[in-house]
Amino acid sequence: MGEPLDELFEGLPRHLSVEQLAEVLGVSRPTAYNWLNRRVIPAYKVEATWVILRDEVKSYLRSQSNQARATQEPPAPVSEEDDPPTG
Repeated sequence: MGEPLDELFEGLPRHLSVEQLAEVLGVSRPTAYNWLNRRVIPAYKVEATWVILRDEVKSYLRSQSNQARATQEPPAPVSEEDDPPTG
């Protein structure tokens, strides 16, 4: 079993349509267009056509995660001895 983002994008082509982007992100087409126009989601505009690369969207979403990475060490425990003296 892969990680959740891999599963979310499984079966999608390397180049996504705006409709596919909206579906995978769980938003409406107008919202997807809004995010593309505001440069929230990485993509390229050629004339009137959006070029949306699946792996760039995955990387962007991964960078926006609020979850700790498995490769990161957990924060060191804090003890009362570490507290600065008061008074």
